[in-house]
Amino acid sequence: MKRIFIVPLLALCLFATGCMAGNLVLSQDLALDYPEPELISHTSTTLIFKYKDWAMSHEIVDAEAFYPGVDLSGNAEQFIRALFIEDVRPSLSSELRDMAVKQREAFDIPHHTVYKDSLGSFDILGGYSETHGLGHIYIFDRVAIHHIVVKGKDARYKEVAKSIRER
Repeated sequence: MKRIFIVPLLALCLFATGCMAGNLVLSQDLALDYPEPELISHTSTTLIFKYKDWAMSHEIVDAEAFYPGVDLSGNAEQFIRALFIEDVRPSLSSELRDMAVKQREAFDIPHHTVYKDSLGSFDILGGYSETHGLGHIYIFDRVAIHHIVVKGKDARYKEVAKSIRER
């Protein structure tokens, strides 16, 4: 009699765990909830989540490698903010200001669709390009800048942006 109940209960537990979402710890203060991916892969600096019709990646911004040929050490946060907030650009050198404008154009994110949010003392900036089907999210943590890229529909990008939370 007990086996009759144990087998279906075991099958239900196995099925339920296959449908669960994950929790990516970004830092001691921040986390990202994500749906169960088909594949998780890791390159030297990037964690990639692959789904049936979309993908997401996470990396920590490296100021020395973010923009090829330019060391942004000490300027990375202001440079990235300048990509999305025009009022920040005057605080940059003319060279960095020009680079920020060019990078913004390459992202092809309309000004009216820039995503701005905050979680406690942490800022989140980003935007989605309909042309490229690509969204960028930058999270300014105390010790790092996180870069999340979502390749897929705008709705997926918005879901990922809203799934960032404090721990």
